[in-house]
Amino acid sequence: MSHLFGLLAEDLAEREVRERIGHHLLELLSADYYACFVWDTPSRSFGSGVWLNMSPDNLASYDAYYQYHDPITLKLQARGEARTKQNSPIIPPA
Repeated sequence: MSHLFGLLAEDLAEREVRERIGHHLLELLSADYYACFVWDTPSRSFGSGVWLNMSPDNLASYDAYYQYHDPITLKLQARGEARTKQNSPIIPPA
């Protein structure tokens, strides 16, 4: 976990940070796939993707359909803060 926070302190391009974090998260979570996209307000879509271990077909499906039919992400984004299952803020607002 300390490696993840260390990456945030390094002088790296944003895309490289997301890719390096992805490798660490795959290992930390014993995950098979990683994808990270950035919300683009003007186009109202996610773009600038970074992904690991995912096929171009899978990503094309996401781009064409799922990003517009995701019932969770935009609701969480609207909250503006991460919350626990008990609905209390992980990091209380300042």
